[in-house]
Amino acid sequence: MLVGATAADAGATMRIVNHNDPTGDPAAIAYTFSSPTFSPPRMFALGDGEALTFGGFPGPYTAQALPPAGWQVGDIQCVGPRGSQDFTVDVPNGRVTIVHLDPINDDQTCAFTLRRAAAGGAFVAPGPGVAPSPPSAELPALRLPQSAALLRVTPRRGFAIVLIRLVKRSVVKAQMLRAGRVVATRRVVLAAGAHSVRIAMPSKIRRQLRRVGRKRTTVTLRLVVAERPGATRVFTYRALLPI
Repeated sequence: MLVGATAADAGATMRIVNHNDPTGDPAAIAYTFSSPTFSPPRMFALGDGEALTFGGFPGPYTAQALPPAGWQVGDIQCVGPRGSQDFTVDVPNGRVTIVHLDPINDDQTCAFTLRRAAAGGAFVAPGPGVAPSPPSAELPALRLPQSAALLRVTPRRGFAIVLIRLVKRSVVKAQMLRAGRVVATRRVVLAAGAHSVRIAMPSKIRRQLRRVGRKRTTVTLRLVVAERPGATRVFTYRALLPI
């Protein structure tokens, strides 16, 4: 028997999270969730930042995104108590198979990043998307990646908040780019842990955009994380920023 629940419900052990790129895009992405343990497959749709959780008998489960025209699956990242060994990720086909062994203790989360096609309808090559950000109550049981990770990007009017996880003290340089040009930069030194970094669009650029009737604009957020000399990770994420 399969049980579906909202992301806030207790006892659910497999979580599917949807992230749209650009962030805030209202498109709803269709999904199927299937397994030999039940029939027919469960069908549902998720908007940007939404999640659905399931509980069920031990066995393999497959979650697959069915993006609408003009969208593609850009990345799938998962976390669970035994690391990556319980997940078979197939980004080109937009699916992941989850090996679910313990329906009581196996808290597993998979984050799908869906990207809209570029101008002219061309798709971009798959690349790093949003890493899973499971509820804090699950964190002690999960084996998280042993390196820095971009967890979430939240656009606000005129600025964006980037949630990043660090595994050691690091220098973080956050940049906001518009039309390929850097319009804002922020540099901070942060200890190990999860941190929110705020970066704002200059008020002069916002005024210029509002004068021509623009209410939002697409920006690229680039984070450069220097954990130690010679060990640098770069994260990029497109976001639709209200102005």
